[in-house]
Amino acid sequence: MRTYLIAQGVSDTTAAEIAAEVVDIASSFGFPMITLNEDGTYTVTDTEDPGTGTWRREEGRLIVTDSEGTQQPPLDFVVEGDRLTLSIPIAVARAAALEGEEGEVAILFDLAFDGIETLAYTFTRKVDPP
Repeated sequence: MRTYLIAQGVSDTTAAEIAAEVVDIASSFGFPMITLNEDGTYTVTDTEDPGTGTWRREEGRLIVTDSEGTQQPPLDFVVEGDRLTLSIPIAVARAAALEGEEGEVAILFDLAFDGIETLAYTFTRKVDPP
């Protein structure tokens, strides 16, 4: 989100503040924390829907498979320092988010993401205090 806002002409400081606010709002709604472990497994910390599975890198893409064997759409990724950015084409995100929903929900999705071709999510490595 920060990168998108900066590209739209928002100052870096303001973009950082907005992105931090979105993270706070997402946390208050209970969005899960996803941990990618070094052994190729992942865990989702979510009181409503915890999960586990495996992940692997394949030609610049992150391939995630849940514990039931369902492979999620591949995500392009970039690692820069302590940040991981995952990107997914909006058409793939739409199909996953709506899962056959049509009508008002689909219209709202299309209006919200009009003109956007790719969604990018940036994660920062969590560092435990000493």
